[in-house]
Amino acid sequence: MPSYLHVCISVLLSARLGLGWRWLLKNYEEHQRNVMRKVMNKHFKPLHAIVMLFPALAMGQAVVSLPTVTVTDSSYREDLQPNNVKNSFRTPASSNGHVQVITREEIEQLRASDVFEAVNMASGVVATPRSSRMGFSGLSIRGDSNFRWMIDGVYLDAGTAARIMRAVPLAAVEEIKVVRGSSALTLGPMTNTENPSGGAAVDGFIVVRTRKPQKTEAQARVAFESNKGREQSLWLGKTFDGETKGYIAALGAHSENGNPGDKLDNGKSYNVGRDADKAFLKGGVDVAGWNVDLMAYQDKGSYQIPNTNSHITSAGNNDWFVDPSQTTIMGLSGNKTWDAQNTTLFSLSKVDVEQVVHSRGGTDTSALVARTPNITHATHYNLKHVMSFDVARLTAGLDYRHWEVPNGQNPAYYPGIRREEVTKGWFVQAERDLMDGRLSLDASARQDNVNQVHGLNYMFGGVGGNSGVANTKIDNVQLPNALFWSMGSRYKMTPDWALTARYGQASQPLTAEMKAATGVNLQADAQTKWELGVDGRLNTMHKLSLNYFSREAQYEKKIAGYTTPTANCTASVTSPTATKYVPCYSQSDTTRAGLEAAVTGDWHGGGHYRASWTHFTKLDGTLNNASLTVQTPENLGELVLSQPIGRYTMTGAAKYVSQYIGTANGSVGQVAYSGGYTKLDAGLSYDWEVDKTKMRTGVYVRNLTNKKFETATGIQDVGRVLGIEQMVHF
Repeated sequence: MPSYLHVCISVLLSARLGLGWRWLLKNYEEHQRNVMRKVMNKHFKPLHAIVMLFPALAMGQAVVSLPTVTVTDSSYREDLQPNNVKNSFRTPASSNGHVQVITREEIEQLRASDVFEAVNMASGVVATPRSSRMGFSGLSIRGDSNFRWMIDGVYLDAGTAARIMRAVPLAAVEEIKVVRGSSALTLGPMTNTENPSGGAAVDGFIVVRTRKPQKTEAQARVAFESNKGREQSLWLGKTFDGETKGYIAALGAHSENGNPGDKLDNGKSYNVGRDADKAFLKGGVDVAGWNVDLMAYQDKGSYQIPNTNSHITSAGNNDWFVDPSQTTIMGLSGNKTWDAQNTTLFSLSKVDVEQVVHSRGGTDTSALVARTPNITHATHYNLKHVMSFDVARLTAGLDYRHWEVPNGQNPAYYPGIRREEVTKGWFVQAERDLMDGRLSLDASARQDNVNQVHGLNYMFGGVGGNSGVANTKIDNVQLPNALFWSMGSRYKMTPDWALTARYGQASQPLTAEMKAATGVNLQADAQTKWELGVDGRLNTMHKLSLNYFSREAQYEKKIAGYTTPTANCTASVTSPTATKYVPCYSQSDTTRAGLEAAVTGDWHGGGHYRASWTHFTKLDGTLNNASLTVQTPENLGELVLSQPIGRYTMTGAAKYVSQYIGTANGSVGQVAYSGGYTKLDAGLSYDWEVDKTKMRTGVYVRNLTNKKFETATGIQDVGRVLGIEQMVHF
């Protein structure tokens, strides 16, 4: 086994994280076919019988309450433990009810096609495929979409993540952590890259942690799906013991899928095909109190940009695609334990993305043309020091981020105008336990400053830019400091029940370059967040969490129109022209508030479930010229469950999204085409062994009822997808 592992890793390295893994997968598939021939007659018939009996088993399973047995896994990674000082993404105790973790086991059971689909099963989340060069997917969490991503300390802004996270293989992921609300001031910059504004502060983070081997091991997976889909991955890991402990892991993966045979409601093809190769390498050492991890990732592929199913006009992209799409990520992270009280954590990363969009000009029948590549370069450094005491902890640190779009083709900005920003920030967080640990208090503060090295005078979110306006270029504009602070508390009423509360604010002063439209008195952007919750055990096997959340944004800016430089926003505004290019701003307030409930539990035989519900009690205001009630579903629900029965494991998932209009189908008064569905997924797997090699054979279905619902952006779901998978762990 060790020699086979070394050969696999050597192939990955010799290909410079390229495509050498194809040889491995080809040989693995041939070996797997030989093994399957030997055992098919023995194992296929029972599996087929269980598939036929799935409904009866699900309804007939008795539920018996047994005492809970708590087992502590000593091999559980220190950097993943919620309260461990070595966890760079640790959040305060008051955030427990607002943070959700999707584990490796849950990722395998969900059988999601990508990270976005996996996160879609978290509470209050709506994953929305996109139909533009702005990105392939987006997220809305509690109605907010301004989230950032972290991959092992690599910071990704929303625009970059939307274009690359669909390619990141789930086979390399250990856990996904959803950090909502004002709980993330120590994780990274909170200003909004591309349109920096205190009022548009980052609403949270999606933290993706990749796998580390706990021993010499490997895992392979092959899956085939009815949508002409195929997924292959081979992950290998080896640990080293001795005076210097360490590990190395490598992964090669390929994924592809085609298009359904039917058409959208408006007659267009789906245009959802994709094909991507991915390679991942990770290694680390633990010596003399230093823990250092190095991560490298690369992918290359092509992606079709989904056609829209607009019910108002025939507008929408027609068979656009991206080819090639290339990503390279390098990250170095770690920590140093100086003594029992002092630990320093650090991360350094570099991200390079290049994508060529092939789009049509003029009409849907115009020729497809390769456009100027979308290129993004980003570097990020994070340094923090933690002082730990018996009942207190103090964290302080710094951030530096450089973001550049050299040819101005970033999809959220004007084509042809170079874009470059430097963000610097500092943060501090204090935590204190009182009353013998029953009461936990925390307070955090953060300040970020953005220097717009190159760009346009378009500093706040709102109406999109006009590609014909290039007269307001800016260089070396220093934006006012954005300030963020939050407070939290957690009080244990009983050993099993606790109350939590969090309050946060964000603010940013006005800039001299920002001009008010006539009749508007511009004020500094501000944001206020409240979170109140209670969580505890209903009994020995079931837990309940209830939360109230509120996000109020005051004086959010948007462009009301344009005037000539002479008028300088003292005249009535109009659409931009060659002579009217000075942006004039208006402002508005928005409020999102709601209730969130989640129940988790176990039952007889190792079964597990999680159910959650999110209900918005208040949606006030207008954003991007559309009411929040138009853009946001009022109710969201999620259910994930699993039940082992001997060697078999049944899994199921349900996602409910109430009906709403969405941003692709017009404003208030239009028909609500988006949402209004319950998506059901199911799976069944069988565990077996061949010569002490662990095998898992499974069948699964996504969108069991074949409901071809629409998202807010007008993308229609492909409907039912059937799949079969084979996994090997050795």
